[in-house]
Amino acid sequence: MPSGLEETAVIVSLIGFSAAAFKGCVEGLFLLSKAKDYSRNVSGVSLTIELELHKLYSWGDEVGLLRHPQALLVDAQRVGIVCKALQHLNELVSDLGKLSTTHGLQLQEEEDHLLRLEDVETALDRLNNEKGAQSLARTIFKQRSKPWKVLKWVTFDEKKANGLLRTIRRFTHDLQDILDQARQAKIMKAVDIVLRNAVLNTVSEQDLNAIGLLGQSEASAAAAARFKKQALLLGITEGRQAASSSRARNDSVISPPERKSSYPPINPRYSSSDLRQMRLHCKGHLQMKKRSANEHRMIASYDGKPVLLEFRSKTGLKTELEIDRVSKVSFFLADLDPSFHGLSCRGYVYVHDQFAYVFNLPEVSSPTTQTKLQHQPVSYRSLRDLLGNPMISAPSLNLRISFAITLLETLLQLHTASWLHKEIRSDNLLFFLDSTSFSNNSAFLSAKLQIVGYAHARADRLFEPTESIDSELESNLYRHPASLRQPRNNFRFRKQFDMFSVGCVLIELGIWCGMLNLCRELQDEKGVVIEAETEYEDDEEHDEGNEHDDDDYGQQGLDYMKVRDELLHPECENPKGIMSEKVVARLNASAGRKYTEVVKKLLHTSAEGDATLATVAHSLEAMRSLADAL
Repeated sequence: MPSGLEETAVIVSLIGFSAAAFKGCVEGLFLLSKAKDYSRNVSGVSLTIELELHKLYSWGDEVGLLRHPQALLVDAQRVGIVCKALQHLNELVSDLGKLSTTHGLQLQEEEDHLLRLEDVETALDRLNNEKGAQSLARTIFKQRSKPWKVLKWVTFDEKKANGLLRTIRRFTHDLQDILDQARQAKIMKAVDIVLRNAVLNTVSEQDLNAIGLLGQSEASAAAAARFKKQALLLGITEGRQAASSSRARNDSVISPPERKSSYPPINPRYSSSDLRQMRLHCKGHLQMKKRSANEHRMIASYDGKPVLLEFRSKTGLKTELEIDRVSKVSFFLADLDPSFHGLSCRGYVYVHDQFAYVFNLPEVSSPTTQTKLQHQPVSYRSLRDLLGNPMISAPSLNLRISFAITLLETLLQLHTASWLHKEIRSDNLLFFLDSTSFSNNSAFLSAKLQIVGYAHARADRLFEPTESIDSELESNLYRHPASLRQPRNNFRFRKQFDMFSVGCVLIELGIWCGMLNLCRELQDEKGVVIEAETEYEDDEEHDEGNEHDDDDYGQQGLDYMKVRDELLHPECENPKGIMSEKVVARLNASAGRKYTEVVKKLLHTSAEGDATLATVAHSLEAMRSLADAL
C-alpha cells in the first residue's frame, strides 16, 4: 500500500503531466487556428478552432490548471480520463504527420515566417477574449522553448477539415463532461457570450456560416448568426464598425474605438426579383374586416388561412425606400428561428394606402385539452390587454418570470444579430388561442408568448434611413427620453433604447400593472406633485424635433410622461437613484429584490457595443436563476 508521500508524489506527477499536455493543446490549437491558405478563405475553420480553444481555456480555468500553484479539481476516479484526453488532443493538434495520416490534412511550417508576440496578442480578436484564451496563449508563447512558426495549408479539403473539427470538439466535450452540471453550465455561459460577440463583430460570411452550423449546445447563438448572415446577404445590415461610427457621429454617447474587421462586407446576393415575391396579391386572396382608423393589427384570412396583419404607420420615407425596406424586412422575417419567439412573415400587402406585414399564426391549443388545432378561428390578446383587465388577477411569479425570460431571450437574439426592434412594449407581446374553446381572458396566459411589432424594426447599420413613428402616449411611455428628445434629422436609435423598453415591460410584469395605469395611480396619490420644469419644457432641441407635444396627447399626457420620468429616473447619474422608492417597494414586494435589480440595470444601462450584449445576457441569466429558485 503506497504511503502518503508516495500518493502525494503521484498526484503532483499527474497534475504536472496534465498541465504540460494542456499547454501543448493550447499551443497546437492556436497555431492551427492561424494556419494560412493563400488560395482560399479558411476563416470559418479558423474561427471554429478558436472557439474550441476558448472552451479548453475555460475548462482549464475551472479545474485549476491556470492557478498558481496548479491543481486538478476533478474526481479522483476521473484523473486518468483527463490525462488521456489531454494527451490525445495534444498529439492530434501538435503533430502535422498525425494530422496527415488520421485526417488526410496537409499542413507545413513556413520556415521564414515566425510568430511574434504582437501577432499572438491580436490573434484572437474575433472572439473578443483578451483576458481569456488570448492571455493564456500569450503566456505560453513567452514560455516557449522553440519559435512558433506559422502553418500553411498545402491542400485544404473542407470535408476533411470538418472531420478534424468534430474530433477536436469531441475531446473538449469529453473534458467538459467530466465536470458536474453546474460547472459545465458556467463554461457554456462564457462560451455563449464569446460567440455572441463574434456574431456582433463579424462581417464575414465564412464566420457566420461556421457559427450557424454549431450544435445544440450553441443553438441560440447559431440562430442569431444565421439571422445576421441572411441580413448581410440581403444588404440590410453591415459590420459593427460602420454602425458604431454612425453612433459616434449622431449620438450624445460616443462609443469606444471598434476593431477593424479583416474581411470585406458580404455583397448582397438577392436581386429585386427575389424580393418582389414578398409582395402578396390582395384581390381574391385577402379577406379582412373593415378596419378602424386607429387599428394597427388584426386577424385576417389569406388563401383561406388565418393570418395576422400588422400595419406600418405613415413614415417619412420616400415610397421607393419604404418598398425596399418592407420587402427586405418581410423576406428577412420569413423564416424566423423559434429562439426569437416570433411569427414567421408570409410577405406584405398594400391595402388602404398602407403597407402591412402578413404573419402566419402559430398553432394554437385548446386551453382545456392542450390539443394542437390547425386552421381554427384564432383570437389573441396582448399583454397590455391582460394587464388592464380587472377580472384577471396577477398570475404566479413563476409565470411572470417566464414571460420576462422570453422577452430577454428575444432581445438578446436581435441585438446579437445587429438588429433593433424599436417598438418593445406590452401591446406587442401577444398570446393566441383557439377562439372557440376559452371561457375567459385569463386562459390566454396559458398560451405561448409571441413577440411581434416588427413594423419599424431595422438593422443597426450606418446610413439606414430613420423613420418617424407614431407618437401615441402609451407607446411613448416605453421609450427612452433620449429617443424622444433628439431632433429627428439627427437621431439614431440604439440598443440601450430597446433595453429601456424591456425594463418598462418587466416593471409591468413584476407588479402586474400597465405603465399607463401605474402613472395614473401614482399621479393621483397625494404625495406625487409635479410642478417643477422638466426636460420636456423650454427645450429648443426637443421642441424642434420631438416625437410628441401638447397637440399629440394633451396636457394630461404630458403629465403622465413627467410622472413616468419621476418614477424611473431613466437618465439619473446615481445608480442608487434609479426608480422612485414607490416603484422599488412595489417591485420588491411582488417580484423580489433580484428581479428589481435586473430592471434597474436595463433602465439605467450606459453600455455600448459588446457590453450591451453582456448586460442583456447577465439579466437573462439572473431571471433564469430566479425561475430555478422558485
